[in-house]
Amino acid sequence: PSHDISPVGVYVVNCDLRGLYLQQIDDFVHEGKVYGSSGRNADRIIKTFQSRPNTTGVMLTGYKGTGKSMLAKLTSEKCSAVGVPTIIVNADFTENTDFFPFIQSISNPSLVIFDEFEKTHDKNAQERILTLLDGVYPSKKLFILTTNYIYRVDENLANRPGRIFYSFEFKSLEEEFILEYCQDLS
Repeated sequence: PSHDISPVGVYVVNCDLRGLYLQQIDDFVHEGKVYGSSGRNADRIIKTFQSRPNTTGVMLTGYKGTGKSMLAKLTSEKCSAVGVPTIIVNADFTENTDFFPFIQSISNPSLVIFDEFEKTHDKNAQERILTLLDGVYPSKKLFILTTNYIYRVDENLANRPGRIFYSFEFKSLEEEFILEYCQDLS
């Protein structure tokens, strides 16, 4: 059975004795100026997602504190503005046989964020997640995977354009970010 997420907002996947469920949490709200290319990249991701008929994957990889989570949160905030809910997966539910049907049963287009993907999903779990990104389960989902260590991500995820449409590498704070920030300080 399919179900619609309402109201649009941010939800986290949880599990108890009754099974998997979504718990609404506070929406991501960025206050203040967005420095660098994060705002443009979030718009680009959403525009691409809206133009594609099915799944779109995005990999955000790099060091802590370089903007991965900010881009994911901005994308979520902008998705909410156009009626697309966000689902956060911050634990490995892949051994639960209900997980994949549960995610795919969500009928409205959705943003699904796997934060710190390589930390919460070992190689076996990552292989199981390939089916979500392959379109085996037909639905319109935008998957964002954040990772600090790309070498710990299954190569079948990291190196497949059909699964990962965009891959953003965050090596350090970008020059544009630093210059804009310094200009605002002066």
